Amino acid sequence: MKREAITHTKMKRLCRGLDMPLWQAVGLMESIWHLTAREAPRGDLGKLSDADIALALDYRGDEAKLIEALCAGWLDRHDTHRLVVHDWSEHADDAIQMKLARSRLFFADGRAPRLSRLGSRERDAAIEFYSKAIAPVCAQTTDPCAQNSDPCTQMRTPCALPEPEPEPEPRTHTPLPVIGNRAGTPPAGGVRVPPENFLGHDLAERIYTAHPNKAGKVMFEQALSEKLARAPDPKTLAARIEQTHAAWLPVWQERLRRSVSAPRLDRWIRDDLFLDSPPQREEPAADELKTYDDFVREELSA
Repeated sequence: MKREAITHTKMKRLCRGLDMPLWQAVGLMESIWHLTAREAPRGDLGKLSDADIALALDYRGDEAKLIEALCAGWLDRHDTHRLVVHDWSEHADDAIQMKLARSRLFFADGRAPRLSRLGSRERDAAIEFYSKAIAPVCAQTTDPCAQNSDPCTQMRTPCALPEPEPEPEPRTHTPLPVIGNRAGTPPAGGVRVPPENFLGHDLAERIYTAHPNKAGKVMFEQALSEKLARAPDPKTLAARIEQTHAAWLPVWQERLRRSVSAPRLDRWIRDDLFLDSPPQREEPAADELKTYDDFVREELSA
């Protein structure tokens, strides 16, 4: 039950009409709505007799007085259905809306159920059904909503169906780089692998064979191929790259003995690190020149 219903004027009328406290009237209305959802999901509660309604609610007083008090805002008298729950099509929960939509039924007041909670396929089929059911009525009368005929037999219903909620856009993801084969073209979004006879292939083999860091051979070949292809004089640039690599090689090998890895070749090419000149000579620290026996003698003499 909505919070504002407890203090509504209709609730006060019900308490006065049946001479009961507020808490009892609230329980009575909750029981009526549960009864409607179970026995009359279209809201046509008048399909049950007054005695059956009172029996379902466990009301011990006069059933005629009960119905009269409920008709002061909670139930509406109807020519076809006798009694319908007031604005049931607006306040029915999603389970009732989905149940009627899947059964291709209308509410007793002629309104179509909401379709927003249905899946996309069910919703499309339901929209098609209700659109076809409404179309003949809209063509025959300018105000089908004013009719009181049974909507299930003559399809008298409001012309506007509730707008379905838009489906969320499908989530997309960026594919990870895919290494293609050396002979053909790789898939879209993959890493282009240079062919066997690309410019600088022999140079790439010589540098990669001598380089201490063997990671990323394909990326290195791609970077070298692109760098040479954009150069104004590829032969001069290739000679400079090989010469610089040969000059840096002793430095990297010395660092490797001190557990300092050499840079990746693809980054060395892409970031133009081959333009840097190597240091003249890196002198090892004094501690690095000591042998194991030197450390043992220092410990014993301490």
